[in-house]
Amino acid sequence: MHTANGGAEALALLQNEPVAVVVSDMRMPQMDGASFLSRVRALYPDVVRILLTGQTDTQAAITAVNGGPIYRFLTKACPPEVLLEELGNAVELNRLTAAEKELLGTTLRRTVEALIATLSLAQPAAFGRAVRVTRTVTELAEALEVKELWELELTAMLSHLGSVTLPPTVLAKLDAGRPLTEEEAEMVGRIPAISRDLVSTIPRLEGIAKAIGWHRARYDGEGSSIGVPRGEDLPLAARILRLAADFDAGMSQRPSVQATITALRADAGAYDPRVLAARVTAHDVPDTQAPPPSRRRRRSRAGHGRLRRRLHDRGRPARQSRDRGDRRADPPHRELRATGSGRGPDPSARLS
Repeated sequence: MHTANGGAEALALLQNEPVAVVVSDMRMPQMDGASFLSRVRALYPDVVRILLTGQTDTQAAITAVNGGPIYRFLTKACPPEVLLEELGNAVELNRLTAAEKELLGTTLRRTVEALIATLSLAQPAAFGRAVRVTRTVTELAEALEVKELWELELTAMLSHLGSVTLPPTVLAKLDAGRPLTEEEAEMVGRIPAISRDLVSTIPRLEGIAKAIGWHRARYDGEGSSIGVPRGEDLPLAARILRLAADFDAGMSQRPSVQATITALRADAGAYDPRVLAARVTAHDVPDTQAPPPSRRRRRSRAGHGRLRRRLHDRGRPARQSRDRGDRRADPPHRELRATGSGRGPDPSARLS
């Protein structure tokens, strides 16, 4: 059990001491219990919160409960055995929540891995393209200092799921950069929608599904249907994926990186200027040649391995970080108590 003299000190302790339950007095100086628990909820959403109040604090407690989920609202006059029982129940709730997240994370990871494995077996050429595009997405995201790389990589990889509907002859044309017939072009044009529909059925991937469905939209909005966002309203993942996919397609049609980039710059309205600039800067060398196919295949396998490791990390249970407010491991069964005397300027806060 840990204690703190007020809400500010309790928040500081939470940065270094992962806890399962927080118990706060309503009346504390500088920061009352409602404000403190609201802050705890924002920084550590998995921590279970309990509020202690005096008989005269009922209305304030109601306001606190309405302002954000609080597990229990107890009066200071409650018997010790009641408080201990509620603390035990709160710790168990925290444990069950962590277990549920771990199960969901594991299920999500295995579902995604199964879909990717299906793509690799059914359409090896499409799988190879997916991994090349994913590698380019990673390079662009790192250049743009995007933090959630796993979301962008997953968007890139899963955007090719619809390729399983294409005949091998069409895939061969795409890989070789040969012209498509009108019918074949229509089939290819349906891939984003098919991929989106497949991914949208997976829990927690709704945002990724939207990015996949919109990744062929132009940044300037030209030719977009009603309701399709444009410019900065397009998800960043969609904007990065659009350029990465076009870059990969261009490399199959042109003799060098520079020729491909020149073609991309000629249609600059299709791309987010920052994303295009990142691609140009990354290849600001004269006439860089594309790597031979065998080398591209080796890189593809390496890129797929990185994505699998990131997916595995995402499936681990959450724990509270020591220097941030996220949760990244099994939450310990500890409680935090922040209390005030409710009578004057000499309150104490306890962390337990």
